[in-house]
Amino acid sequence: MKNVSCNNSIEAFRNEVREKEKTINQAMLDAFRNCRREQAKEYFELALKYNELYEISEHAEVFTTQKRNVTFLLDYWFLQDLIKHLTPREDEVVVYVTGNDFDNLRMPYRICPITLEKQSVVYAKGTARSCADVLIELHEKNYRIQLVAHSHPGSGPGATTPSGIDINYLAKIQSAGSDAVGVIVTRDGYVRFFTVYAEFTVSIKGREVKNAGENIFKVPLT
Repeated sequence: MKNVSCNNSIEAFRNEVREKEKTINQAMLDAFRNCRREQAKEYFELALKYNELYEISEHAEVFTTQKRNVTFLLDYWFLQDLIKHLTPREDEVVVYVTGNDFDNLRMPYRICPITLEKQSVVYAKGTARSCADVLIELHEKNYRIQLVAHSHPGSGPGATTPSGIDINYLAKIQSAGSDAVGVIVTRDGYVRFFTVYAEFTVSIKGREVKNAGENIFKVPLT
C-alpha cells in the first residue's frame, strides 16, 4: 500500500494525548479536594506517563520522513512462542513485540506483555497505563514497537482477517509515525501480517512453514 503524509495525524495524536493529560490532571485535583489521596497519587503517576508520551510524540515526525518499506525476518520458533503466549485460553490477548532493528530490517524476538483492561473471546484492550509503560520503556532503551499482535477465535486462514477495530487501531499507530505492522494468530497455527499505511515484506525461516495467502503463514505448532 502507498505511503501517505502523516503530519496531520501526528498533530492529532499529540492533541489527543494532551487532552487526556488535561482530563487526568482534573481528575487528580478532584481527588485531592475530596481527600482521596491514593486515587490522586494514581492519577498523578498516569499524568506523568501521558506527559512522557507527549514528549515521545514530538520525535514521531522523524520516522515519517524516512522510507517506510521494511522487511521483517522471523523464525518459526519465535512464532510458536508468540502463538502460545496469545492463546492460553479462549479470550483474546494482545501484546507488543520488539527486537533488533537494522535500517529497514526488523528482527522481532521480544514479547512485551500489557495489562488488559477488557478481554473477551472477540476483544482485548490494554490499560492506558500499561501501554504507556511499554512505550516509554522502549523509547528509553532505543527500541520501537515492531509488531502489534493479538489472537482471534476460530481456525484456518480466514479467521485471521482483521476486524474494523484492528484496522482502525493500527492506522492510528502508523499515522502517529510508527512502521509497526499488525499480526493476528489462531490456535491452529495460522499467522497473518497486515498493514494500513506502512509498506513491508515478511520472511519466515524454519521447517515446514507454509504460505497460506498474501502475508499469511501456517506455522507448525510442535
